[in-house]
Amino acid sequence: MKKNIADILNEPFSKIILANPRRHKQPLGKVFIRRIQIKGQIAFQREEFRGTQAFHNNMSQSETEAYLHKALSDFFREAYVLLDGEEWQCRLSKDCLQVKVNASQVQRTISTCHNKEKTYILPQGRPIPALIELGVMDRNGNVFKNQRDKYIQINNFLAILNDAMNRLPPKKHWTILDLCCGKSYLTFVLYYFMKEIRQQECHVIGADLKKDVIQKCTQIKQRLGFQEMDFIEGDIAAYNYGQGVDVVVSLHACDTATDIVLKYAMKNQVKLILSVPCCHKELAKQIQNKMLDPILKYGLLKERFAALLTDALRANVLENNGYRADVIEFVNFENSPKNVMIRAIWTGKKQTNEIQSLIDAFQITPSILTPL
Repeated sequence: MKKNIADILNEPFSKIILANPRRHKQPLGKVFIRRIQIKGQIAFQREEFRGTQAFHNNMSQSETEAYLHKALSDFFREAYVLLDGEEWQCRLSKDCLQVKVNASQVQRTISTCHNKEKTYILPQGRPIPALIELGVMDRNGNVFKNQRDKYIQINNFLAILNDAMNRLPPKKHWTILDLCCGKSYLTFVLYYFMKEIRQQECHVIGADLKKDVIQKCTQIKQRLGFQEMDFIEGDIAAYNYGQGVDVVVSLHACDTATDIVLKYAMKNQVKLILSVPCCHKELAKQIQNKMLDPILKYGLLKERFAALLTDALRANVLENNGYRADVIEFVNFENSPKNVMIRAIWTGKKQTNEIQSLIDAFQITPSILTPL
């Protein structure tokens, strides 16, 4: 049986596999192609294996036709098209595919969904009073379209928090401090998460400089009946939150406010820190390095470099103060460009590193190294 490549792409396949390399040593290993849907439009996703790495790229139908023709001409002898109940073995011959149809007992689900519906800690369809009060959900538990990014951010934050808390020694009661809490979307959800999801006793405290924000959050707390929750107005660096804080979180604390959060946590040897920085203005004004002038002379690149340097310094300082620290992406860039999280767990083991060499190289005085 002969078919054009375009005909193959119109079939309801679950996957196309390119295999049987033409040369023993070639850059491409296996290649997988599947049909996806992006913003309501059909496209094709290519997954190429090169050594131990996988590379992904989305293509239109015409681009996929051209790619398959070249791949089967230059790199692979065969393509396997997997359908429900059948497997087609294809070889390219004079711009057409020679197709051998083999019966298969495998039942395959044909999906064109690009992003599969994810199971969240706070699932859609479950009314959550705090998120309803804050305008993220309606009273049936459906997330408003313009709040979906915030909903995803909060769920991803909770997933990381949940995993990290499971690594800590078990406790009957947790004290969680949200510094620079702002409108307190995360603060309220933390309380719900601890009480309803983890079913553990907790005291959740939100702190922020803005008086009107704290007043509004206190009113919401009272309406929700969250008795073991407090909001504090004032300078987060000057306030004494008492002993026994187990977890410090901070979502989008601006510029050096993130440093204040981290310094408070280190000073009190808080067991877990999850901090998502916001803007990074401080070092962008200070950086000087002649070797990197070809990069730093461009404002945008200087800002991005300053952000990388700032968060690298923060993570290294945490390690110097007894934490196991890492820097991760906690949400996709499409949901928020502010998607970098500093995660630190107290171990008591201090690591030495080359912080001073970075300071000397860029002639900087970072806030993370100044006293609280």
